[in-house]
Amino acid sequence: MGTNTEAVAASSTTLTAAVGNDAEKLQWIVSNQVEGVQMREMFWDLSKDVDVDVLACSEAVKLLRTMTEEEKIQCCKASLFLLSNKNDPRYIHYERILSSIFMAACNEGVLPLSDCCELLILCTNFTLTTPMDSRKFEYMQKNLHLIDYKGLRNILKLLVVERMQEVPSTITHHHRHMLLPVENMLLTLIDRQLNLLPCIFTITELHRVSSNSRAFLLPRVAKKFNDMFISFRPLTEMVTIIGRSWLYPIAAHISFPVSTPSWKLEVTTTRLHQRAHLPYKSELFAPQSFLLYTLLRQPRGKDTISYVMRQNTNLTPQRLQCDELLHMIILEAMSEMEKTDTRLDDPANQYQWMNITQTVTFSLLHGNASFSRLLKILYESLSETVYRKGRDELMWVILQYVAVYIDRVSNEEMVRVAEIYNLLYSDEQTWSGADTDPLLFVRFLVPAAIWIHFYKKLGNSQTDVLPKPSESLWRQIQFLQERTADSDPNIQNVADHNAVLAAVANAYSNDMPNFQKLVLTAIDVFLDGSPEEINTVWHLPYGIISYSKKTPLPLSLIDSLTFHARNHLFQLCLLKLTAMLSIQQTQKLPSPATIDTLVRLAVTTEFEYGVKQVLALLSSTLVSVNKSSNLGPAQQDRSRDLLFVLCDILSYRFISYPFPVGSKVNLMLWCYTALGNSQVQMNIALCSALEQVMLRYWMWNSPQEMFYLSNAFL
Repeated sequence: MGTNTEAVAASSTTLTAAVGNDAEKLQWIVSNQVEGVQMREMFWDLSKDVDVDVLACSEAVKLLRTMTEEEKIQCCKASLFLLSNKNDPRYIHYERILSSIFMAACNEGVLPLSDCCELLILCTNFTLTTPMDSRKFEYMQKNLHLIDYKGLRNILKLLVVERMQEVPSTITHHHRHMLLPVENMLLTLIDRQLNLLPCIFTITELHRVSSNSRAFLLPRVAKKFNDMFISFRPLTEMVTIIGRSWLYPIAAHISFPVSTPSWKLEVTTTRLHQRAHLPYKSELFAPQSFLLYTLLRQPRGKDTISYVMRQNTNLTPQRLQCDELLHMIILEAMSEMEKTDTRLDDPANQYQWMNITQTVTFSLLHGNASFSRLLKILYESLSETVYRKGRDELMWVILQYVAVYIDRVSNEEMVRVAEIYNLLYSDEQTWSGADTDPLLFVRFLVPAAIWIHFYKKLGNSQTDVLPKPSESLWRQIQFLQERTADSDPNIQNVADHNAVLAAVANAYSNDMPNFQKLVLTAIDVFLDGSPEEINTVWHLPYGIISYSKKTPLPLSLIDSLTFHARNHLFQLCLLKLTAMLSIQQTQKLPSPATIDTLVRLAVTTEFEYGVKQVLALLSSTLVSVNKSSNLGPAQQDRSRDLLFVLCDILSYRFISYPFPVGSKVNLMLWCYTALGNSQVQMNIALCSALEQVMLRYWMWNSPQEMFYLSNAFL
């Protein structure tokens, strides 16, 4: 190994030395020709028609013939060192001799034509401080058709993107005349009728330069470029962004190629990564803020954000920051609230705000927005506006983040929330209504819930950080605090008076002792029955018994809970199902109310915090069924019973839920694998249930998803 390394190093050193010696010889030939030209012209026989550069070119070509292809290019590029000083009086002669040598070598077949053209461009002074040798560009223009498209692309890139940037920003008529050969050559190179270079390569290279590129100083070239932009592939604009909220988000549309990274946006700039196949409009080269805005505004659009962002695998994964977009969406909604006379709890208003709440919460929880920055720009904007009708919904959005990440909320952010509250709630707040209307009641007490979370974190230092609350806010805080002192009958009456329960749940979701005592206990009684009703059972076929409660939690109550409180209830219901797999299990199955409540909580939250956990339980259940031969008969039956329950949920409860494609593929593969299990095959009803899940999830797919599903089963 050491011998090979030494041999390679020695070979490399020899090559460098050889090229260095040959480059010095070539430079000597050029220098000798330039410095001795005056003496030779004095004694030259003028009766003979002989070019004084012919001998130098012949000698240089003879030298180049002795080299390999790699050595030739290195030697020629090294000779360009003679042109490093543009103020040298001999510069013009050096350029002329080098150009003659390169063209002579190309004519003799010693240099490839594409390399010759690149060398001719490299030995040109584009600062226009010396006369330009027009011969070289006429030579290139005449031979462009002999070069392949790769060589032409390199020539275009070298000339337009790199070398022509040296041209002065202001040129005179004399300079314009000097650049005429360059202009003629460029027009031939990019002529669409000649089709020497595919148009897509031309446009790709041209977009590497800015709009103030020096190439646009040439009027005919600028017009040719403009015509090319206008005429290039107009049919590529077949799919446009739409804002109709009930259609699929653009990134989930069948015509959007998820697997093609060229359509994706750069995370840091939100620009399209590769634009060669797009219609060449100026807006497509700007940050695609409106595209992201459209996605965020659409239902389920936030779920497709990951599809449109392109991650650089060589760097630490970056996250999109959309603080300004969220700020704009919130202000637009508050502005619309000022224009309408409909109530806050009107379905049209609530649909709008529920989507905004989920989008903002999703962005904050996934690091796509900064809570402190969002508060800052909201405060600055609200200070200059009169938007007040949507203030309860804005505080509801803030509560979602505070409830989950109260430990991360800094003192400065708490003060900023207090400033926003004082700005929006400058008037006296009084409640007029009944606690049977949970939505309005909960929204009224949202600021108090936020302050209780703050007090829980700050403890005794609350007065040092937060400003003193207003009298109306303090009364609301006291109202919620009093609910923890005694057992309020309105909290226990979940069926009819659940507004107080929702308000308390939102305020104490981070105080688990109080949350357990006030909320979870009441919900548990509602789902399974009180101690007096606990012995009342519901007899099902095959000797199965369950708790008798059939009415799930009302949707109005679920919608009035924060994401954090809702997750606590979801875990309570999920635990009742998971207990069926434990060794110490009860004989009773969870009540139908528990199952339906679990489904309602799962489908009204984000996939990874709801439905994904149900799918994880399905996976665990299938594992338990596979191992059931080693278990007792009772546990075998309970595993199969739970599998029946989960199949029923998947087939008839999650009907319209937008499963991610990957999770849907895993679900179908799990069911397909389970059908091959001997324990399942002996139970015809269970086989039928699993087949029903597979068939339904196979049919409920867009054509785009079918591509992935078909590949998964190949």
